[in-house]
Amino acid sequence: PARRRLAGWRAGLAYAFVVLILLLVLTPHFGILLLSVSKVWSFSMLPEGYTLAHYATVLSDSSRMIGNTLLYCGLAAGIDVVLGTAIAYLLLRTRLPGRQWLDWGASAALAIPGIVLAIGFYAAYTTKPLLLYGTAWILILAFATRFLPIAYSNSDAALRSINPELEDAARILGASRLLALRRVVVPLLRRGLAGAFILVFIPALGTFLISDLLGGPDSQLIGNVIERQFKSANNLPLGAAMSFI
Repeated sequence: PARRRLAGWRAGLAYAFVVLILLLVLTPHFGILLLSVSKVWSFSMLPEGYTLAHYATVLSDSSRMIGNTLLYCGLAAGIDVVLGTAIAYLLLRTRLPGRQWLDWGASAALAIPGIVLAIGFYAAYTTKPLLLYGTAWILILAFATRFLPIAYSNSDAALRSINPELEDAARILGASRLLALRRVVVPLLRRGLAGAFILVFIPALGTFLISDLLGGPDSQLIGNVIERQFKSANNLPLGAAMSFI
């Protein structure tokens, strides 16, 4: 399509529209930012005093929680990228019998509400020999299971964009399937895999139900700590500072 460069009042009108939309979208974020730097804020349009002490407290006292959250969500995203890419490759590049079941299995978590999935994990992993309740492993497995469909669909779309003849050419020239996969397919998939990782990592950061039910009452994930902070009016600025970080 042809593109036009706007000028004069047309450009001003376009920018005004964009700024209005951005203000509507970002207003909650501005509110969290103001709350995180407020000393006292009640019954007024703006805080009555400002401080950065809440950020200092969060960074000194909650560094372990932030580290745990990044580690667990990062591991879950990495697992999903590997599994999602493997499933997509088996479906698109092989004639494995019953491979359609992989497609259905990888997408099944989309049809299950998060709370139902969490209860299922709770029932499965609170008895021996799979006693994982309250550990990091059950959280990583739950996050990976919950968001596998996202990684799989993204990897599938990325793999479909690669012409299979490129891999066939490498095979004809003597490369094994594994070598062709490592030297031809994976480099071409890097952007798609990075996108899949981000699309799993970000929603996993904000998943409260699963970590609430499976991490125990004293879960040290940042989402659960924010939730506990917001239950107390005195801790609202701390919760806001952690949220903004």
